[in-house]
Amino acid sequence: MNKTIGTKSSIHVSMDTEDLKLFTKISKTIHKSRNATINELIQEWIEDQQDILLAEKVLKDIKSGKRKTISHEEMVKELEW
Repeated sequence: MNKTIGTKSSIHVSMDTEDLKLFTKISKTIHKSRNATINELIQEWIEDQQDILLAEKVLKDIKSGKRKTISHEEMVKELEW
């Protein structure tokens, strides 16, 4: 993960009491603070959402004919496997 150092902001998260207890226990088990665990989870979620949005765009482009696909055989041939 490449991040630039900059200003940080904060948010408040409300959780069910039992979920918070379990989250706290898991964070302690993996030797991370709850804050560090939440930051890591959010960063991974953001990256996942960016991947999904890109995949959806590519699929839309394929369906509209703006992009073409090639077969597995063509890819192997292209890569000279």
